[in-house]
Amino acid sequence: MDPAPSASTALAGLIPGSSLNIEGLTESYLDETSHLLADRELFAELKSDGFVGVRYEIFCNELAAYGRPVMRRWLITGEIYRR
Repeated sequence: MDPAPSASTALAGLIPGSSLNIEGLTESYLDETSHLLADRELFAELKSDGFVGVRYEIFCNELAAYGRPVMRRWLITGEIYRR
């Protein structure tokens, strides 16, 4: 007996030429949701500290460490002007 097709396989069959991946979409959605919840928790912690103190300093340093190379790359490639 053949195993039942996955949800993505079954749905892809309904849309000609489709390679729909429901599992991947669900995983992506859950990852995004987890990130949003973590961001909300971080914001609440920083707000409760009045956006001052050690946690806020660490946050600022981490944000700058991420942002510098991104902005540098955007300046070099001209991407900053397209955004």
